[in-house]
Amino acid sequence: MTFLIVTQTPDAWATFAASLTEAQQAVRYVDTATLALDACRADNKPLLILWDDAFSGMTLRLHAIDVMMIDARIHQTACSAEAEDVFHEVTEGLGFLPAVPTTRSAHDAVTLLDALKKIGVAL
Repeated sequence: MTFLIVTQTPDAWATFAASLTEAQQAVRYVDTATLALDACRADNKPLLILWDDAFSGMTLRLHAIDVMMIDARIHQTACSAEAEDVFHEVTEGLGFLPAVPTTRSAHDAVTLLDALKKIGVAL
């Protein structure tokens, strides 16, 4: 499965991404929402788009809706320092998985993989 991380700071994701790779998951990076949407239209669509914490609020919602308009089967989440209830309110109705903490640790990656398994995604 491919995880697509949308960020302009891929180094901040190194530990997180390494943990996904160790779990036999592919990780790709793009640095703009436009490139993320292009990836959603490609034959090898990502399993999940992970939006960097630079994307938040209404901007995040609009990009998430754009992804859903292309392929609603693509899972999404975001890195966020917001409280869980605030993040849920911002992403309510968008089918987001719980936010990835800004620590972006190996443990955070395992937690994300567990969340995917809980909703029935075969990894």
